[in-house]
Amino acid sequence: MSVEIIHYEVYSTEQFKAIPGIDKSSTANVENIKALNNLITVGDYPICIIDEWVYEDLRKAGGVRPLSELFSDTPDCAIDEYAIRFKDTEFAKTFSAFSSLPDSTVICIRTRSVFGADEKLYKNAEELFCAIVEYRPES
Repeated sequence: MSVEIIHYEVYSTEQFKAIPGIDKSSTANVENIKALNNLITVGDYPICIIDEWVYEDLRKAGGVRPLSELFSDTPDCAIDEYAIRFKDTEFAKTFSAFSSLPDSTVICIRTRSVFGADEKLYKNAEELFCAIVEYRPES
């Protein structure tokens, strides 16, 4: 299994306006949002660790898989039937590399129908997603 991490720095309109000292006339954020949306929509990235406002757009577009298809019980850290507050997972709590992510970060998995044709890659992503959500550190 291979993992590729893609990083896009994007802000909601409210977040962008709140950044001190930034050129508010810049179109860079708008262009980054377009690039991120394109990447999520057509890219080979089934697991998304994204800000909640990006997730909401993806969910409204029907691009997120219900947690009930992967788990018999809804995880405690679920924010709704599709996504999980990432910082509330034991995985994120255990590994300090995730401590700088905003509290509004969620993890979700894209629906199979929008993901593409590579069934093995998607199955691996399902397993990884479940492993992250169900992770418990050894005592």
